[in-house]
Amino acid sequence: MFVIGMIMLFEWYIPTDVVSAAGTVLKNWNVIITAFAVGLGAISVYRLHYRHLVRRTPGQWHYSALTIIVLTLYIIVGVGLGSDTPYYQWMYSNVILPLGGAVFASVAFYISSAAYRVMRARNVEASLLLISALILLLTNAPIGTIIWSGFPIMGNWILDIVVTGVYRAITMGIGVGFIITGVRTLLGLETAWLGRRD
Repeated sequence: MFVIGMIMLFEWYIPTDVVSAAGTVLKNWNVIITAFAVGLGAISVYRLHYRHLVRRTPGQWHYSALTIIVLTLYIIVGVGLGSDTPYYQWMYSNVILPLGGAVFASVAFYISSAAYRVMRARNVEASLLLISALILLLTNAPIGTIIWSGFPIMGNWILDIVVTGVYRAITMGIGVGFIITGVRTLLGLETAWLGRRD
């Protein structure tokens, strides 16, 4: 891990022909390993749902049969005909996109429930969060401008000043965390990705 990490780092900071060639080989191997991981994931999905199908698991086997049929159809069309064909594009537009929309629509209810639980004004911080959320809601809703023309000004100030500052701080914290985790992984101090806990 240390050697591979150093080669990838050197490719960015010390670009020589040898290091660039080694980095290209490692990137190609990454693509190959990712492809095998996707294949292994498909086999795992087949095994899981085939088990439900054979055992006729109550309330599940119908969905397992549908999952196996759709996955097989996608593999046949995607690998056999290619992802640029109109058949694959039709399947993507009429199966994947509507399912994604349905999932995001159901997530809206969970977000509403979480917002109700979080934004109860029990202390000063929760009250500020509730007021800011209401201002931003009225900024983006058409009725907010009808109620008072100052809501868009206040909402834009919150987004441009407060949220941008907090976002920058969070981004810097994430960057420092990535660097520390990367250094720990390269030095062999971080072994959780191997399944080991120190």
